[in-house]
Amino acid sequence: MHLVWATHGRLPLILPHGEADLYECVRLEATKLRLEVLAIGGIEDHVHLAIRLPATRTIAEIMKQIKGASSHHMSQVSPDGFFKWQEGYGAFAFHTSLTPRIIAYIENQKTHHANGELLAALEESDEEAPLSNNFVREDAGEAWLEARYFNASP
Repeated sequence: MHLVWATHGRLPLILPHGEADLYECVRLEATKLRLEVLAIGGIEDHVHLAIRLPATRTIAEIMKQIKGASSHHMSQVSPDGFFKWQEGYGAFAFHTSLTPRIIAYIENQKTHHANGELLAALEESDEEAPLSNNFVREDAGEAWLEARYFNASP
């Protein structure tokens, strides 16, 4: 599962000196949820996370826990005490044959953004998604990706 979520208003709140700390917090929360983390990456306004999703967990509970814990942690260590995520997130299921490509995409986020080499569908969360709450299927030979955008608001 490939998850992506953004800072509140896409503000550049993920500062270089706090990025590793944020990713470690995300990794620790994922471990508490018994998730296998495949990759974590992002830039100053959003995070990508690839995990193996066990049948015993829902995406909603995972995102609530990871976003909640990381927002709380970052608010504690932020110089001005402000850190907030947007309400929703994007979740993308991908065929196992795409795992190396997804991991590379996440681990090289800074390069992709600097060079404008983005996969637009993988950069959107619910607030930016033109197909909000719809599934998207992209075929690439035998490989496939399904996307669903979620908003935590009722």
